Amino acid sequence: MAKQYDNWNRGALFNDKANKRDDNGRDYSGTINIEGREYCLSGWIKTSSKDGRKISRWRPRRRKLRATPTTMLASELSPNHRARLANHRRTHAARR
Repeated sequence: MAKQYDNWNRGALFNDKANKRDDNGRDYSGTINIEGREYCLSGWIKTSSKDGRKISRWRPRRRKLRATPTTMLASELSPNHRARLANHRRTHAARR
């Protein structure tokens, strides 16, 4: 049986320099869990113009849940996400 890990208040960052297209592209990317909420995390390493020291900058963004029948049950979603999913299904059913 696979070991279950506690991801509460934890995350992982990966070097993303291989995918960097220009100087403004992120150097690191990953995910982090803060108090049960999932965030995407992007990071940049810059050099200070004043004294040449390295500076790390980080930007968390709320991770969007992509609920599908194969990945989540409707009962596992928050009430807000259940309402959004129901609205999404009604909108796409009307287009057919």
